[in-house]
Amino acid sequence: MIAGCSRSISTYNVKRGEKLCFEEEEEEEEEEEEEEEEEEEEEEEEEEEEEEEEEEEEEEEEEEEEEEEEEEEEEEEKKKKKKKKKKKKKKKKKKKKKKKKKKKKKKKKKKKKKKKKKKKKKKKKKKKKKKKKKKKKKKKKKKKKKKKKKKKKKKKKKTHYS
Repeated sequence: MIAGCSRSISTYNVKRGEKLCFEEEEEEEEEEEEEEEEEEEEEEEEEEEEEEEEEEEEEEEEEEEEEEEEEEEEEEEKKKKKKKKKKKKKKKKKKKKKKKKKKKKKKKKKKKKKKKKKKKKKKKKKKKKKKKKKKKKKKKKKKKKKKKKKKKKKKKKKTHYS
């Protein structure tokens, strides 16, 4: 006899067609164990899923961080490039300005030189003209003098004969 069961192990309740009390308890225990195992498996699966989700979240966070870093780097690079470009532009502008100034100075110098040359030429021309005029005057004077002398001589000659 088994405790909690009034029937012997090998007998069956023929009227009802039930199994023995001991076998029923054993089956119930087995069912309970199976249920517990299933629950444990489910819990394990849930834990695994949670872990996977956590890992995925971590990976996503890492990816986001990497993306942010890349964006920051790109932005920094852009800023650097912009700064460099600005500097280059400024330098170019300065160079252009300097070149323009130099060109202007050169032009001014050239103009001055040309003016000076023109003035000199004019002066020279004037001097030449003056000289020519003087020479002409002198020549004229000389001619006049010569003519006068000749006339005088002629007159003298005439007086001499008479």
